[in-house]
Amino acid sequence: MSPMRDAKLSTLFERALEVSPLRRAEFLDAVCDGDATLRAELASLLDAHDSSTEYFEQLAEQLGVPTLANVLGASSASSVDVLATLQSGVGDVYRIERELGGGGMSRVFLAEEIALRRHVVIKTLPQATAASVSVDRFRREIAVLAKLQHPHIVPLLAASATGGLLYYAMPFVAGQSLREKLEGGALSLRDALTIWRDVLDALAYAHANGVVHRDIKPANILLSGRHGMVTDFGIARAIEVAVIGTDPAITGPIGTPAYMAPEQATGRSSLDHRADLYAAGLVMYELLTGRPPFEATTVGEFMLAHSSRAPEPLRRSDVPAALAELVMECLAKDPAERPESAEAILARLDDQASDAGWTRALLRKPRTLGASLVAAALIALALAVWPGVGGQSARDDARSARHSMSDSTMRLYQRGLAEQRRRTLEGAVAAMNLFERAIAADSEFSLAWAATARTAQFASIRNWTISGRPADSLLAFAVRASRRALELDSSSAEAWTVAGKVAGTVDLEDRAATINALGHAIALDSTYAEAWFELGLAHEEALHPTEAERAWLRAASLSPTNVQVLAFLAYHYLWYDDYASGTRWADSAVAVDPTYFLARDAAAFLALATGRADVAIRHGEAEQRTRGHEPPLPYCLIAAALARSGESGDARRYALQAESLANSTRPSKHEAVYLAIAWSAIGDTARAIRWLSAYAPRADLHFQLHVKRDPELRWIATARPSLLTRLAQR
Repeated sequence: MSPMRDAKLSTLFERALEVSPLRRAEFLDAVCDGDATLRAELASLLDAHDSSTEYFEQLAEQLGVPTLANVLGASSASSVDVLATLQSGVGDVYRIERELGGGGMSRVFLAEEIALRRHVVIKTLPQATAASVSVDRFRREIAVLAKLQHPHIVPLLAASATGGLLYYAMPFVAGQSLREKLEGGALSLRDALTIWRDVLDALAYAHANGVVHRDIKPANILLSGRHGMVTDFGIARAIEVAVIGTDPAITGPIGTPAYMAPEQATGRSSLDHRADLYAAGLVMYELLTGRPPFEATTVGEFMLAHSSRAPEPLRRSDVPAALAELVMECLAKDPAERPESAEAILARLDDQASDAGWTRALLRKPRTLGASLVAAALIALALAVWPGVGGQSARDDARSARHSMSDSTMRLYQRGLAEQRRRTLEGAVAAMNLFERAIAADSEFSLAWAATARTAQFASIRNWTISGRPADSLLAFAVRASRRALELDSSSAEAWTVAGKVAGTVDLEDRAATINALGHAIALDSTYAEAWFELGLAHEEALHPTEAERAWLRAASLSPTNVQVLAFLAYHYLWYDDYASGTRWADSAVAVDPTYFLARDAAAFLALATGRADVAIRHGEAEQRTRGHEPPLPYCLIAAALARSGESGDARRYALQAESLANSTRPSKHEAVYLAIAWSAIGDTARAIRWLSAYAPRADLHFQLHVKRDPELRWIATARPSLLTRLAQR
């Protein structure tokens, strides 16, 4: 559409709004002067405006949604009333600390989840909503949305009603919203690309699971450290579907007018995931220019802009033409002319990266003088921790600061991390393959070397063979890969975290080097949850429970959906006899990922400790189906639970099955411990001791942690203290 025709359409639209609906047909005939296309466009916009206004009025009246009510000049209930009502209803679970403000369809409060001692956000909908919404239906919708578990999606934890209020809870993400960030103007190209990739990654995952957000905007993107997290997935739709007496297939615009796709603004029933792509394009346009492509003051003006106005071309000196073109494609009026999917946009970014010149180097934080001084100190330390790193490191560090890799190589690395987190043999094999492909594409990719080292270290302590390397060679390979990662980039928190992990496997009887390396990782990046997790594990193995708890709680606050962190917090409280807290953390881990074997494992042990053998069996059977990293373990759990239930015959059969799956001459530490737990529960302590004695080296701190702190093995310290001493010897 030409600028002149655009201006004419806008002027006529505004004039038509002032004409009585009964006389609009006559008005359109007169002003369009036989231009049938112009008349059809005006009529369509007027129809959409009328249906939209009616829809907003009805929804505001039925639901009392603050955003819509504000558009129509309505007021909301007082903060004091809402706060008092909410605190009264959730007092046993949450302690409200303060209101964070409101936005979109919600009032927002910061609260502490009492049982888990973590901060959460509680969003409430106005009291008028509860009267018009089926609470059960709302909960069901939220339950569906709660299944979305992704690093860049803020998950939903709970939803309920109290005192006339509907509310839902989610983890608190420390930091600011993208809307607040944009108050300072346009972002650097590096930061804009990082955030946009995170949003697109979240959308790709949600769309693959059949969920359309419908309200992507800067206020719904939270910034946590270096990354973006999308919040409020599907909330608007959940409320709409839950309205009592209303067809769930309601049509009409819902979302924020400034970020609505044309088909969304007009209430088109065929709305799909491409509406989110349009909104994502609007967000990226604003990230790069510091302003949205369309500015308006009324719903009607926004609708007109989205439906008929072409945004100004995206021009910025450091933005490659390919990127600008991709953003503008997202803003196409016709959904069919937009990219096919969020995944397709990410693929385009990968394909264009090397040609356009906006490589991974753009996503690196600029090095400050302080960071350089820290890196210099780390190089000196590396001489002690990793012999041979020294002389070359200063040159390699400078080279690493300049180093960049293609986004396709980064994607190989990220896929490898996803496989690695499965903690299974199959996952380790797939992860190693992906990391080695990344290194083949770029031999100076420090993070890929570090991840390769971590995979090899993990496999070595489980006696696996991966990538043709037998278990007894994997640790040496892990040391070399970890050393290479540090040589390439001694300022990488990830590389230092893996270095600490490998150091703990080289010296199984001491954690000083591990804690030292992890301290450097955290000094480099205090928001890196993995470093805090490994620090907690090192302290736990060294029997420093206070330090372990503190580190793990910090990791949980940084990464609320990190199921590994949640599971180990459950173990921590198991080991130190706080079974109620442990059960809550274990339940949280299972809720986040019911297929993660450590979540089931922790939940099963806590069920055993609290006399719930049937629950332990259920978790053990689920663990069997997930095919965890050591097949004998769930059989041992089930054997122990059956023994506690008095079914000794079945318990023995499960224990013998576990033995058949274990390495009888060289068991892993977990095979030895779990088989000892099973036979202890059955009452065959001699057989339990034989399995514990079969593991070497018995001075391994992780092995000792289980022997000393697992509830099922505490009989050793009580009845056989001399045996405990012997088991701690080489």
